[in-house]
Amino acid sequence: MHIRDLQESDEIIAGDKTILRELLHPAKADLKLHYSLAHAVVKPGDTSRPHRLKMSEVYYILDGQGVMHINDETAAVHIGQAIYIPPNATQYIQNTGNNDLKFLCIADPAWRAEDEEILAGKTASSKAWPLGVKVFLLAVCAGVIAKLPALLGLDEEFFYTRNAGFIVFPTMALYFSLIRKTSPKIVASVLGLFAGAAITINLFPDLYDSDTITLASLHLPLLLWVMTGVIFTGSWRKRSAWIEYLKFNGEMVIYGALLAIAGMVLTLVTVGLFSAVQIDIGEWYMEWVAIFGAAGATIVGAHLVWLRSQSNARISPILARIFAPLFLITFIIYLIAIFSQGKSPYTDREFLIVFNAMLVVVLGISIYSLTEGKSERRWNISNLVAVGLLATGLIIDAIALSAILFRLGSYGFTPNRIAVFGANILIFLNTIGLLYALLQDIRKKDTKQRMINWLGGYIPVYAAWTAFITFIFPILFRWQ
Repeated sequence: MHIRDLQESDEIIAGDKTILRELLHPAKADLKLHYSLAHAVVKPGDTSRPHRLKMSEVYYILDGQGVMHINDETAAVHIGQAIYIPPNATQYIQNTGNNDLKFLCIADPAWRAEDEEILAGKTASSKAWPLGVKVFLLAVCAGVIAKLPALLGLDEEFFYTRNAGFIVFPTMALYFSLIRKTSPKIVASVLGLFAGAAITINLFPDLYDSDTITLASLHLPLLLWVMTGVIFTGSWRKRSAWIEYLKFNGEMVIYGALLAIAGMVLTLVTVGLFSAVQIDIGEWYMEWVAIFGAAGATIVGAHLVWLRSQSNARISPILARIFAPLFLITFIIYLIAIFSQGKSPYTDREFLIVFNAMLVVVLGISIYSLTEGKSERRWNISNLVAVGLLATGLIIDAIALSAILFRLGSYGFTPNRIAVFGANILIFLNTIGLLYALLQDIRKKDTKQRMINWLGGYIPVYAAWTAFITFIFPILFRWQ
């Protein structure tokens, strides 16, 4: 039996400047192996030197977080991930965390010095600003954007109704570019689209009673969210990355809620302490500190999710398993209750609005449950709940669609009714596709791959619709 202890292996500085301990190599022991195995460490802030191997290699991350560079591709990596590096690929890895980045290196065939080429070139500097400092600066930037009306004397109602999304998403996009190491070309393109959207929405006429401009202002944040997702995913075509983006946002909402609670407690304590010594800071605190805190909370929440993900321990799957069944039961009971009370979305406009809001919540919970739940290849409680949620969503959407058609026939066409009808059609088709894909995955014992492909591929459809409502709709209806 051959057992090699890590601590008994000699520590060397490899050609790529990683701290290396060789564990298994067929040339150095009587082993019938075709590969070699080594343990590597990259210190916080450091980066291995670019190099090429003639053989293929696999990294398995044991501890820490970093960014892997292979040829022109980059990706964030963390505990529990395996990275395949093809032969003759230019590779290096950067430690972006606060702890040692530790990983196993498996070279096949076994590593030989003559098969490695160390390349010249610059990598990320170890003297770069820590990520935490960059997060703080981005949070401050978000706060400054939120306070532009006070700083520049702008009309608050006009600014916030049209530019609320720009408080959050540009800084969020920059944060994602830091942690995901997105191509500068993609980052520049998205920021250019942000600038174009900001100019366009603010050049629209200042018409208080324009339904189309109101619809444009409401749809714009969703479009900005999708644009931000392009920086997170690095491409429209990476459907699995879009699912990861949805998961990230779900967890970010949870952390955002926790930050909001903590912020409220801090506000009460701070104002109370100053009030105890007869200093009234309540108005100033709410106008400046609270606004900066609320604007920056999204960046901080995203950073907390990122830090949490590096430890490979997430709370979202647990929450999904607990709350998805509770939401399903609640929605079913609610449907029974409203119809037993004689409520009708056909004649009650306010109730139709509530009904559509309920539809969005059902779809959101369904997606959250599907993306965060385990991939099961058989019928079980988790899959039954997911199917139940999607079926409930179809029922709600079918009723909403028929009610909207009734109102279109009875009261005529308006921008609001057409926009709501179009959104309901998109949700209905998305729900049908999700339900069909999930049933096919369960029937064919696949791990939700069809569902993931459908969901990831449908996001651009929503993006196109929101872009149409934001920029084309007001012009078509002449600012009605």
